[in-house]
Amino acid sequence: MISYRVPHLAKKYTDYDMIQRHTELPLFPNSRVRLLYTFLNQGQGHSAEDSELFSLVTALVQMGLDTHEMIDVQEEDLGEQDMRSRQLKVLGGDFFSSRFYQLLAQAGQIAVIASLSEGICRLNERKMSLYDRMKKQLVSCEEYVHESVQLKKQLFLSFNGMISKDQVELYDQLLTLFSLLDTLVEEIEVTKDVESSRARFAYLHIYENENTDVRSSLTKGNLQQDQWNELTSKHKTVDVLMDKLSQSVPSVQRLLETQTEDQLLRDEVKNMLEPYLTYRA
Repeated sequence: MISYRVPHLAKKYTDYDMIQRHTELPLFPNSRVRLLYTFLNQGQGHSAEDSELFSLVTALVQMGLDTHEMIDVQEEDLGEQDMRSRQLKVLGGDFFSSRFYQLLAQAGQIAVIASLSEGICRLNERKMSLYDRMKKQLVSCEEYVHESVQLKKQLFLSFNGMISKDQVELYDQLLTLFSLLDTLVEEIEVTKDVESSRARFAYLHIYENENTDVRSSLTKGNLQQDQWNELTSKHKTVDVLMDKLSQSVPSVQRLLETQTEDQLLRDEVKNMLEPYLTYRA
């Protein structure tokens, strides 16, 4: 088995000076990618090199989708720097996504191209359904978290057929929990900024617990940063998210204790948990 080095391999595609200078990229989905790589390596019918390739291309597709998600679509005049940042997010997302076709085609993995492409379609369909329901004020903050987890899982479900049958259920459960952890950390970070929080957990959490005037201001998007800070403090929004994070980490640990006796797998997943334990502390 080759050691896990997907983040290092991905840097060849993500660490471009132009992108680094003029815009920011989403976080690398390391826990989900490492989980996929770990379970693929325990399957049959493909090599360790294939496991690495499949994990790499899935990471690049996810990075592409997440980069496009960061594009500001507000109808407003932008300065040169903001416009360049927007353009590079568009181009960067397209670039990451295109590499998945190229790398798999070069390796002759046409079936994996089809499987991942189907996963992308399902993800986008679910995402559009969520956005449509959110516009109609039909999504609660708890449902938003659930849907975000499903969106983060979707691409990684494309490889269920390559994972050992006796481990598919455990893989799905762990994938759900790590997708939840990634969602919670992401939501905690964006809660700090009023613009980044639009149509996110914090927005929905406050909307559900506020009066008509505040709801109107939220809907119109005319809250100032200091007003937003007061609202998130009042409703302890970050604390709510941190509590969810604190409850989710032990869930992973309990799952490992009850569902597998594979010590190598336990150790690997415990290593994946370390960043969340540090973040929670």
